[in-house]
Amino acid sequence: MGLNLNLSRVSGNMDSLKNTAFKDIPPGRGMVIAKEFKEFGFTKGKNPGHELTLEIVAWTDPEGVGKEHKEIIFTDDGSREEDQCAARLMKIAIASGMLTPREAEDARNGSGEIDLDFTTGLQGRPIMIEIVKRKGRDEKEYTNVGEGGFAFYHCKDPRVSEWPRHVPLINQNGYLIGEWEPLKKDSPAPSKASSKKASNPFAGKV
Repeated sequence: MGLNLNLSRVSGNMDSLKNTAFKDIPPGRGMVIAKEFKEFGFTKGKNPGHELTLEIVAWTDPEGVGKEHKEIIFTDDGSREEDQCAARLMKIAIASGMLTPREAEDARNGSGEIDLDFTTGLQGRPIMIEIVKRKGRDEKEYTNVGEGGFAFYHCKDPRVSEWPRHVPLINQNGYLIGEWEPLKKDSPAPSKASSKKASNPFAGKV
């Protein structure tokens, strides 16, 4: 039986057709909204992991706006001295305002454990992230969150003040993330003018 194909909605060169709906996230920086967090099982000997889905709402490359990025966070297999999975989840929790660095520090110094509901608690929270391209051990190119998966930042963190952001969404969901409260507030370095004034007892008295 023959098939009648309507080619009016088939785009691209006929000698190199591809899935035009599947577009990789362009590397860059900006603001995302947490869409979903779920458990994800892997085969081929890999550990189970968590899958975090993020929707880009403001980006250095406008082509990225509206696209989704899925970041896989593998559970700890005990082979390293530090639990990288727990560390990454803490970075995400702090960046999304689920808890402050002080609360995380107090939990570690107390019972050493903390219970957070990422499945429902992350949804709708704005986060600043950086996405990069990297080569894996298999020499294939992958798109992942930068800094080894730790490039998650609070929207009000001064370190990302120049990154693209969706201000109306921050205003709308600001109550979810609260304020940025670092453990230590670095005092600004004195300007040259103020340094001279401090070293000259007669400054300002002329």
